[in-house]
Amino acid sequence: MREELSASIHVIDRVPAASIDQYVGRHPDAFAYHLPAWALLFERAFGRRTTTLVAMSAGRIVGVLPLTSFSHPVFGRFTVSVPFVNYGGVLADDDVAARALLREAVSRTHAGG
Repeated sequence: MREELSASIHVIDRVPAASIDQYVGRHPDAFAYHLPAWALLFERAFGRRTTTLVAMSAGRIVGVLPLTSFSHPVFGRFTVSVPFVNYGGVLADDDVAARALLREAVSRTHAGG
């Protein structure tokens, strides 16, 4: 049954910011740092590439994970959720959605995207 639930979740990164804002606004564990506006701030202020992964199930958002990519001559390529703050990370309705977001984040980091 767990595999069926996992198969019904799709992770994408092209969702209107307003839809993400609505999801974050109604989630009880959300922080402002989950909002797309923070990702835009990090892009503009620090020149970092950002994306927000979105877990979808049955046409609705069930989780988000804001990501910021870094490249360092010593540490190599790595991705963090929300740099320079202590809040953010995976925001999801359940563990299945959270794991799907984390798997996709690791996969994209390894692939360089």
